[in-house]
Amino acid sequence: MFKKCLQTKEKVELKWKNTDGDTRANLMMKALEIIKRRHKELAKWEAKDVGKPIFEAENTDLPYAFIVMEYFSNIARQIRGNQVPIKDNTALFYETWEPYGVVGLFFNSSNCL
Repeated sequence: MFKKCLQTKEKVELKWKNTDGDTRANLMMKALEIIKRRHKELAKWEAKDVGKPIFEAENTDLPYAFIVMEYFSNIARQIRGNQVPIKDNTALFYETWEPYGVVGLFFNSSNCL
């Protein structure tokens, strides 16, 4: 059984590795919708697992988890760059594009009159 699980994991991992950011985001958002539909059930499991009141799991933990999952799902859409192959596959080398910083314009409003 363990061998079969390991083979499945490797197959899925390879497929996920080659999945673009938009597809990843869409899949994660679908997962989020399923989790939201099962909100109350998951709150009971969370409360049972960590020994906290169901109210707290349902109204604090899970809503914040939803926010975080949605945030990171959408971040997947914004990741751009390239993975550079390395001969022996012992490391991951990649380039990514990120905003440099905030750009703004300052002007003296008294000169506009």
